[in-house]
Amino acid sequence: MVTLGLDVGGGSVKYAWREADGSFTCGESVGYERPTAGALGEAVRGALRGAGLMGEVGKVGKVGVCVPGVMSGDGRRVASSVNMPGLAGVDVGAWASGLGLGVRDEDVVVRTDAWSAGVDYAAVRGVKGRLLALSLGTGVGAIVLDDGVALKVSPPGAGMSSGHLGQMDVSMAVGDDGEGVPVGADGGRGSLEAYVGAAALRARLSGDLRAGLARVGVDDPAVAALVRALRIAHAIYRPDVVALLGGVGLGIGGLAGEIRSKVSEGLTGVARPGWRLEVGVDAYHAARGVARLAGEGN
Repeated sequence: MVTLGLDVGGGSVKYAWREADGSFTCGESVGYERPTAGALGEAVRGALRGAGLMGEVGKVGKVGVCVPGVMSGDGRRVASSVNMPGLAGVDVGAWASGLGLGVRDEDVVVRTDAWSAGVDYAAVRGVKGRLLALSLGTGVGAIVLDDGVALKVSPPGAGMSSGHLGQMDVSMAVGDDGEGVPVGADGGRGSLEAYVGAAALRARLSGDLRAGLARVGVDDPAVAALVRALRIAHAIYRPDVVALLGGVGLGIGGLAGEIRSKVSEGLTGVARPGWRLEVGVDAYHAARGVARLAGEGN
């Protein structure tokens, strides 16, 4: 069975077409900014058409979709999406089944981008033990996998989450009035997302984000915030492997060695000895991961 994974990101949709033999074809739509659900559909169709895949959609048996935001209790409708408000209230299954891909609502699997990306990274890299996968992009998400099995700490009906690390307070400067502490898109002062989210970085670094990230050093406030978050995460989750995924994760990947050194300085003794800090292979982990999850019925 062919499965199609769609990673709906803040700036584009990435897709992963998974053949029955497990091989992938990946690509990306044109860029957009705060699109409507209709515009997202056009972006998906345009990307598949450009790759010559629209004529093959009859082979698709399942579609997996990652969407940013807080999901409703049934995990099918976007309750709110700070970074993509045009998705608020959208029934993801109905949206995907209306793309002209020949699938029904019940053939659509909806998962978080962090969960999906972690699943694919673990599969591609053959990760054993506990993996903490951080998806750093427009927003910040995380998943903990124990030999591929997700750790869930969210309450019943609240979807799959190992904890909202993007909303963790990692304030770098605290005054009586909070001056100098950035505020995230959801209003969280000093959140990790307020430091390392793509929108915050783009505003601070100016110009092309990729070029800006290439200039960032280990003492940059965003990296310092990430170091603090990882130190806290070691006390909570005790991962064997930490993976930096997503566009921002890839952009600062060259600093992985220095980041690990900073995290390790005076790190709590409960952290696992020999833990590793790794970087994603490419930008398609979430799209491939949700295609895997859809095909496996997870």
